[in-house]
Amino acid sequence: MSRFQLLFHSLTYPAISMTTTAASKPPYGVYTPLVTFFHEDESIDFPAVESHVRRMAEAGVAGLVLQGSNGEAPHLDHEERQEVITRTRLTLDSLGYEDTKLIVGCGAPSVRETLI
Repeated sequence: MSRFQLLFHSLTYPAISMTTTAASKPPYGVYTPLVTFFHEDESIDFPAVESHVRRMAEAGVAGLVLQGSNGEAPHLDHEERQEVITRTRLTLDSLGYEDTKLIVGCGAPSVRETLI
C-alpha cells in the first residue's frame, strides 16, 4: 500500500458524502493548510474558521488541507475534528465553492480511531 493510500480515507457524514480514492489525484493547483482558530478557553472559534475558509476560497485555492499531523489535529478530539471538516465543507458549498477540494488527515493513535 502506498503512502498516498495510507494518508487518505473516505469520510462519510450524515449530510455530506466526501470520498477520495487512492487512484485519483487531486486537481492541479494550490492547496493551502487550513488554520484552526481557538477562543481563549481552547474551544474552536468556528466563525473565525469559516471566515478563513471563505478568504482562502475567494483567493482561488484549488483545495484546503485540514488536520495534518503538524497542525492542531493531534490536539482535537474526534468530534471536534468531524465538526471542523463538516463546517469547512458546508461553508465552501454555501458560498458556491463546491469544487474546492478538501484533503483531510486521518491520522490517529489507533486504527480503530482512524476508521471511526
